[in-house]
Amino acid sequence: MRLLEKGAGIRAPVEADTIGSSLDHLIGTWSDDDARAFLDSIEACEQVDRELWE
Repeated sequence: MRLLEKGAGIRAPVEADTIGSSLDHLIGTWSDDDARAFLDSIEACEQVDRELWE
């Protein structure tokens, strides 16, 4: 949608290094348990599968 608005000239261009604020309402909403559960759930994604790199 942003690209269409920009192309139509109804929205100012967004700088490439600009970070939006659409998720700001989520800042600080996780409890320690929520954060721990999330980190535990993505732990497998942080493992390197050495067979794929040989």
